[in-house]
Amino acid sequence: MQKGQRATASSGSPASSAQRKFATGVEQVKRLLAEADAFEQRNAYVFRHEVESRSPQHVAYRCFATEQEAPPDDWLLLAGEAIQDLRSSLDHLVYAASGGQDRTQFPIFTSADTFKEKAARMLQGVPESIRAVIERAQPYHNSASNPSQAMLEQLRLLSNLDKHRTLATVASAVQHEGIGLPTGVSVT
Repeated sequence: MQKGQRATASSGSPASSAQRKFATGVEQVKRLLAEADAFEQRNAYVFRHEVESRSPQHVAYRCFATEQEAPPDDWLLLAGEAIQDLRSSLDHLVYAASGGQDRTQFPIFTSADTFKEKAARMLQGVPESIRAVIERAQPYHNSASNPSQAMLEQLRLLSNLDKHRTLATVASAVQHEGIGLPTGVSVT
């Protein structure tokens, strides 16, 4: 979406506030990814490794990263804006579905018990059919084996972190994806 261009829904009608927030968040993520790719291409971090063969059965690998260029400071703001736009798009959906009732929000919980205990007050005025969709989207359904790793839970955590603390920009890379081992050699 170009600056100054008005978002529209697929039906051609003006986009809702939730759709506009979501579209803005997606554009911010795309911009951040493009900047991160350009950063990587500039060799902002130089990687080297050392291999020391101590015996046919013992090899030591050491990997080093040298920062040539720090990540830009505005990445923290851009990431925070993207996170907040994506998170608030969900809240805008719930607010609209509630008919504009105050104190509504999109609940995100990692346990069914907590959802049952707390979601009702967050979803006041929201039709039961929409409540059911929200409940099915919860991390304890989508990542039952590890709800804390579900995307919605990660969005909730990042949103709270950005609201109350400073995000940290981190760059990382892997020089070697794996190590081949001759038959009879084990890694300890």
